[in-house]
Amino acid sequence: MIETNSDFIDSYITNNNGNIINKDIDEYLMDIEINYLNVLHMNIRTYNRNIDEFWCLINDSLKVLNIIILSETWNGTGFTPQNLSGFSSYKSENNFNQNDGVLIYTNNKHNIVNQLQLFSRASCIKLDLKISNTPITSLAAYRSPQTNTNIFLSELSTIMTSGHIQKNCIWIGDINIDILEKILLS
Repeated sequence: MIETNSDFIDSYITNNNGNIINKDIDEYLMDIEINYLNVLHMNIRTYNRNIDEFWCLINDSLKVLNIIILSETWNGTGFTPQNLSGFSSYKSENNFNQNDGVLIYTNNKHNIVNQLQLFSRASCIKLDLKISNTPITSLAAYRSPQTNTNIFLSELSTIMTSGHIQKNCIWIGDINIDILEKILLS
């Protein structure tokens, strides 16, 4: 189970009459760095065009992030992600159109067990890692709305029941499936 820590900062705001001072932010960041797995996902929609702005937006959070997942990276032939100090990067290779692509940065303090790509018609990366000796599978995906939904869901079902996914699994990305379409048609 993944816990959220959104209420944690509220006590700092209340305790300081609405003013968060630097000491409180440092305590907050230290707590979430130690006690939580911190994952950030963003549909970056063209890595090369938007990555500099993205780094500016998250620069202050880098020290507490464990995993950064970027989707719709447009990582075609010859794509090379920027190096990020203290992180390793993994990119999808099976891209089907210019919009495809998934890129994962993982903090180097984590042991990455393996990297696999799983779907025939979607960009996906599977990483197995250990956080405090707890095995976790991270699945990051981008599925174009133009690909066959039934094939994707069949492959997803196979993956989830194959025994290759850890009990603790994080599934993040853009799968572009209109769930309202079937509800409205019934």
